Amino acid sequence: MKVRPGLILATAILCLFVSGAAGLAYQVAWMRYLSLFLGNTSYAVVAVLVAFMGGLALGNAWLGTRADRMQRPLAMYGWLEIGIGIYALLFPLYYDFCHESYVALARSLQPGRAGLLVLKFLFSLLTILIPTVLMGGTLPVMTKLVTRSLGELRERVATLYFINSLGAVAGCFLADFWLIPAAGLQATVSAGAAMNLLVGALALFVSGWIKEGKGLVFEDAKEPVVEEEEVFTRGELRLAVVAIGVSGFVAMLYEVVWTRMLALVLGSSTHAFSIMLITFITGIAFGAWIVGRWKKLRRTMEAFAWAELALAITLLGSMFFYERLPFWFMKIADRLARQADAY
Repeated sequence: MKVRPGLILATAILCLFVSGAAGLAYQVAWMRYLSLFLGNTSYAVVAVLVAFMGGLALGNAWLGTRADRMQRPLAMYGWLEIGIGIYALLFPLYYDFCHESYVALARSLQPGRAGLLVLKFLFSLLTILIPTVLMGGTLPVMTKLVTRSLGELRERVATLYFINSLGAVAGCFLADFWLIPAAGLQATVSAGAAMNLLVGALALFVSGWIKEGKGLVFEDAKEPVVEEEEVFTRGELRLAVVAIGVSGFVAMLYEVVWTRMLALVLGSSTHAFSIMLITFITGIAFGAWIVGRWKKLRRTMEAFAWAELALAITLLGSMFFYERLPFWFMKIADRLARQADAY
């Protein structure tokens, strides 16, 4: 069957935007659930970030190596989304089960001991690790779907990441400032489940309609433009892997520190976490948008190095203003009426 590439790309964009919104709605709701479980919002932030990012990494590793061999990536994506949605619907029951299991095991431990804290974190990870692994598999599968040549890889991956991140920003904002206050945690998780199930059903419908995996041909299929590809030594590849790992490690440190810093200003760790995520992911989204449209990017190792140096310089400069943030916030807040509408 002949299919326009635009249809495939439009389906991928819609799916990733909605699933990104659902994913961050979950993250905000899970953080509040785990605050009740751990008894400490700061610990909950760390537990959610560890489980969320660890699950995404495992999902990428699991499906990233298999994506190129998939004959029906859109259908696989649909089943992943449906799996996430079903888990979210069952989450309240699973959360209660984990909580009861923790209480049964914790009775044999002395209060205040390190073992009790470790047990709390283990059960926190068990609570939300499964769906995040499924989430981690969605981007590699979508990349396989929309990429027909290596020359398209950087632009398409950056575009998909941009769309997914924009959806995440929308989901985080709506969950923290509208859904949770208006409907509660369980309804917020259920709303995310509805989004995942809708996206999964759409992906399966489109996959069946275009007869994915059965001689699919693009109407305007052209020979990919052969561009001179960069060549890297084995040592440079190892350096790139280590460098991106260290960069991710430091980025998560920033998330935790900025959440605590904003809590001093805002007086609420839950809203501080959401505002930090909104700002953090907005920056990531626009960074991906810039890279996706950087047509003349040829020396990627150098570009990465300059980006890291620029990041270090801007962070070093901003550190001198951290201690002034509460003062500036109060000075500006004094100009607003002390009402809920001005929050």
